[in-house]
Amino acid sequence: MSQKVIVISNVSGETVIDLPELRLKRVWTKKGAKLPIDLETLQEALYDPGVNYMFTHGLLYIEDMEAKKALELEPEDATEPQNIIVLSEDQKQRYLNKLPTPDFKLAFSKLSKNEQTSLAHYAIDNNIRITLDKNDIIKDILHIDVNQIITQSVV
Repeated sequence: MSQKVIVISNVSGETVIDLPELRLKRVWTKKGAKLPIDLETLQEALYDPGVNYMFTHGLLYIEDMEAKKALELEPEDATEPQNIIVLSEDQKQRYLNKLPTPDFKLAFSKLSKNEQTSLAHYAIDNNIRITLDKNDIIKDILHIDVNQIITQSVV
């Protein structure tokens, strides 16, 4: 019996893997949706550039560190995520409200574009006004002015 890996969607819309040659078709309909895939099948699927992109850029992710190591998505000696970081709601709050600006800049730069965008939209959706320095960091990287969008949505 082959090992199953739970794959989780990290995007708001629909995400699809469709590889007929591997008899693999999975459709994640929303963010947080979880679907199982055989480890061996997923290893082969990662040779597809599109599937590889979805995992290396955090559109799809796996919580199981041993599975990530087996799939070479994380280094063999990693004890916590290094390549693909997905923030929980508490971590998003900490990034936006508690991290000093230099720490925020470093931590934000380690996130995938998808996760950076998710953090910016989290701030907007929750009306979290951030410091001007943090706002400038986000604006420089993503071209999203979080504080201006919040101000405009209130008016």
